[in-house]
Amino acid sequence: MQVPGQTLRIDAIDVLGAGLIGMCCCPGRLEPASRGGYQSRNLEDDLAVLTDWSPGTVISLIEQREFDLLGVPGLP
Repeated sequence: MQVPGQTLRIDAIDVLGAGLIGMCCCPGRLEPASRGGYQSRNLEDDLAVLTDWSPGTVISLIEQREFDLLGVPGLP
């Protein structure tokens, strides 16, 4: 589970030596703030972590309306 305010965490599953499946929260999403309310994650920092992980393919399971709710309507 992603801890608010910490570096984007990518959890990986080894697919029997054929590669890895990485899973993470939505980059740049709104998350609970320590003082109440919500704050946006730093999208540039989150995307840098994803880039450093070097995925061959990126697949999102989030629908467009969910991107809007998470505060990143232009992400897809």
